[in-house]
Amino acid sequence: YCGRFDKQFLDADTYDLHLWRECPMLTLCNLCGQVVKISELSFHWLEECEKRRMNRQCPRCKEAIPINEYSDHIEFMTCIPAKLPTMANRCPLCHQDIPPGEDGWKKHLVLDSCPN
Repeated sequence: YCGRFDKQFLDADTYDLHLWRECPMLTLCNLCGQVVKISELSFHWLEECEKRRMNRQCPRCKEAIPINEYSDHIEFMTCIPAKLPTMANRCPLCHQDIPPGEDGWKKHLVLDSCPN
C-alpha cells in the first residue's frame, strides 16, 4: 500500500506485521479494530464497520460523524465543505483536504506524514 519494499516482506508474518503496525496507509478502526486503508476509513465507518450505526454522514463535509456529536456538528456548520473527488480527498484523521487520487493519499500519509 505504501510502496515500501523490504526483503523481509517475503516472510508473510513480517509483511502482515508491517501492515498491522507500521504501514502509514493503514490504520485500525477505532470502533471495531479491523485494519482499514485510511483512504477508505470514512466509507468503512459508514458502510462496513460492525458499529457503523454509531456514525452518520454529514451532508456538508461528507465525513463520518459520531452520532453523539452529530447534532452539534450539523448545527454549528464549522466543518469544511466537501470538494469533488477529482479536486481533493478528505483525510478522516486530520480533516483536511489533500491532493486527489491515490497519489494524494501517498503524499499525505507517506511523504508528508499526516499530523494525526
